[in-house]
Amino acid sequence: MAKEDPSKLVLVEKRGATTIVTINRPHKRNCVNGPTARALYQAFLDFDADSTAAVAILTGAGGNFCAGADLAAVLNQDEANPMSDEWEDTLPGPIGPMG
Repeated sequence: MAKEDPSKLVLVEKRGATTIVTINRPHKRNCVNGPTARALYQAFLDFDADSTAAVAILTGAGGNFCAGADLAAVLNQDEANPMSDEWEDTLPGPIGPMG
């Protein structure tokens, strides 16, 4: 399978004061790997920083919400879900393996 484009793993759409965050890995039932966790974390940091945003909706593309962690990614360090101590000190707040 071709490598996924990290910029397309999580889609963010603004509709007025509503922000829709969509996990975009329908071929994997939207399970979360490391790059997706990072993208989710950034999407919610951006939501928190947006003074015009009042509500966030988390959803999944292609008819599935989220199948959980991508267990196949565990074998690949670049794709594995991160743990808090692996994140840069410059990131605000605690981070979990699902973002």
